[in-house]
Amino acid sequence: MAVFPIANPIYQPAIRQIAAFTAVYPPGLDFLLLGVTTTQDHLYNDGLVVRLSIPLEFGAQQFDGAKGNIAVSSPTQFIMAFKSIQFDPLVIPGTTLQAPLVIPIAEDVQFLNSAVHNILP
Repeated sequence: MAVFPIANPIYQPAIRQIAAFTAVYPPGLDFLLLGVTTTQDHLYNDGLVVRLSIPLEFGAQQFDGAKGNIAVSSPTQFIMAFKSIQFDPLVIPGTTLQAPLVIPIAEDVQFLNSAVHNILP
């Protein structure tokens, strides 16, 4: 039986560039709420599982490769929860060939909310 790759996969939420991080340490709790701001509307839904990719020159290496569920707070922002950690600030260098990215990897919901064709602007 031959296996053929799907030319246009259906499930493809967009990879987005990260513009900024904000952190909140809720009093008396041992976790960090990380607010992630993207450079454009992310089109994500609550329950999406993402991985952060942070090139070395941007700092915040504690989050490079970090994975987790998101809670959407605005068209360009979402929140992730992490076990309490300290982190270096995200720094946007003047010129670079790389960018910090949000990479969708799965959904943790009862049904797929974002299972649509990805039409990037």
